[in-house]
Amino acid sequence: MTERCQHTGCAARGGIVVHGGTIAGQLTASVEISGNVSSEAEGNILKIMPPLSCGRIRHIAAVVIDESESDRGQVLFIGGWDDGGWTLAVCKVDLATGACTAQPSLLCPQGHHVIECTAARLPDRRIICVGTV
Repeated sequence: MTERCQHTGCAARGGIVVHGGTIAGQLTASVEISGNVSSEAEGNILKIMPPLSCGRIRHIAAVVIDESESDRGQVLFIGGWDDGGWTLAVCKVDLATGACTAQPSLLCPQGHHVIECTAARLPDRRIICVGTV
């Protein structure tokens, strides 16, 4: 995996997916996935995914939302920092293509933003996101 900071990661399809952050001090849209393959002879694999179409991001929360509609699954990115500053944006990302689809933004008190947040999927499929405002 590429050395980076201010990134996020989540488990998807038995592997670890690392998204965004900064590499050598620069924001990045890169995505890497590390996981096991079925053959013990091959061991761990590392795949460099297509760059995110939603651009460079850091300090986001990520949660797997659907693994059946894509070859590699889908992840929801919540909040964070992009080229324009702090954002309340929510994007659905297809891990096979890097395509980002905008979703309704976070609800947050006017003039505030959510930072250093985390997200989880509840048993009823709703997603909860908590963080600092």
